[in-house]
Amino acid sequence: MRRLVLAILVLAVVFGGSWIAFQATAQEKEPPPPDYEVYVVSAGDLAATVSATGSIEPTEAVNLTFRGVGPVDGVFVEVGDPVLIGQVLARLDTADLQLALEQAQIGKRLAEANLTKAKITSEAIDIAAAEAAVEAAIASADAARAAYQDLLRGPTAAERRATQANEKRARVLLDSAQRAYDDVSHLSNVGMLPQALQLEQATIDYEVAKANVETTLAAATAAQKANALAQIASAESAIVQAEAALDRLKRGPSAEDLVILQIQVDQAGIAIKQAELAMENAVLVAPIDSVVGAVNIRENETPNPALSAIVLTDDEGFNIKLNVDEIDIGQLAVGQEAIISIDAIENAELTGVISRIAPVSGSGGTGSGGGIVTYGVTVDIDPSDIPLRAGLTAAVVITTEQALGVVLLPNRVMRLDRQTGQAYVEKLVDGIPTRTNLEMGLRNELFSEVLSGVQTGDELAVRRTSTGELLQQQMFGG
Repeated sequence: MRRLVLAILVLAVVFGGSWIAFQATAQEKEPPPPDYEVYVVSAGDLAATVSATGSIEPTEAVNLTFRGVGPVDGVFVEVGDPVLIGQVLARLDTADLQLALEQAQIGKRLAEANLTKAKITSEAIDIAAAEAAVEAAIASADAARAAYQDLLRGPTAAERRATQANEKRARVLLDSAQRAYDDVSHLSNVGMLPQALQLEQATIDYEVAKANVETTLAAATAAQKANALAQIASAESAIVQAEAALDRLKRGPSAEDLVILQIQVDQAGIAIKQAELAMENAVLVAPIDSVVGAVNIRENETPNPALSAIVLTDDEGFNIKLNVDEIDIGQLAVGQEAIISIDAIENAELTGVISRIAPVSGSGGTGSGGGIVTYGVTVDIDPSDIPLRAGLTAAVVITTEQALGVVLLPNRVMRLDRQTGQAYVEKLVDGIPTRTNLEMGLRNELFSEVLSGVQTGDELAVRRTSTGELLQQQMFGG
């Protein structure tokens, strides 16, 4: 029994050693596994795209501001109210403006009346009155000249005697009144008696008579002469004016006069238009059918000139303002379609079309910043049932070009020659990886179109990538 066990153990050792030797020999003969994977070339569809993000804005937004000044008299809408074109939204206090309009209207009526009056032919009675005014002016001038001559000549002998006689008479009456007063002066009520009143009147008459004597006998002063000459000049000026008025009546208004009067009418009309415009500028009216987006005014307060009084938005149409890198802007064109997704609305996918591309960097968007040059691109959103609001963030993917049924390669399977920039792959030819240059077509972030170099069904050796190869793929765009 012991011999049997020993024999079995010996056989086991021998068999095990033989098996190990066989395995070692077999491994030396088996070829090592390849350091690449095999990719089979296929065909498919490819779309080149440009992606960007932006915010949703209403297609039409209007910032309304009062062109007049003054406190707000009334605000008739609130944020969110729908308004129709022509609807009054707010108004300033127009009391002063209304008065200015009425004054301008009165001014025009007066100018029109003057023009109408000038065009009417003068009647005989008007001419007769003007002639009488000329004669009266001449008579007044003659009287002024005569008075001046009298002033220069001085008083006559008769005038001297008359004035002196009046003085003597006044003296006699004064003495008589004094004696009568003296007879009753001892009475307590003398001031109430007629003698006191007669004495006072006689005193006044005497002083007047004495002054007349002094005036009559005195020589004319320089001031009197100057005053007399001024009266003559005034009278002669009145003659000239009266004769001019008479002449105008006889010959009627000149063409120049009528032109001036017509201009005054036109000026008055312009003043009315200015007053009416000021009234219009005090009212905010909706220029479009829209929704009130903001109200920055309150009653009895003066509007802040730095803010729009009322902002209107069109909630029927929206667009997106994008900033596209200068590297991608050359691929875009007006009319290209876009796919739009809204971050705040789950599963919301909209469509749109490019409506405008800014010709200059920095216009139509935020422009260049941080060393990156961008161009503003506007994408109009197609109508949909999805509720949109201004300010929502949206991601936009724009299809710039499409290729259908073409040879496609994932960007990861291609290599880029660092020295020449040539794209290539390693095609398996009789099982051996062989470098094959590629002619490329469209590309996007994941795939590229191959125009020549490989065909569908070709097998490619895709080597396991190292860190350096990963960097090379990133440079290629894979």
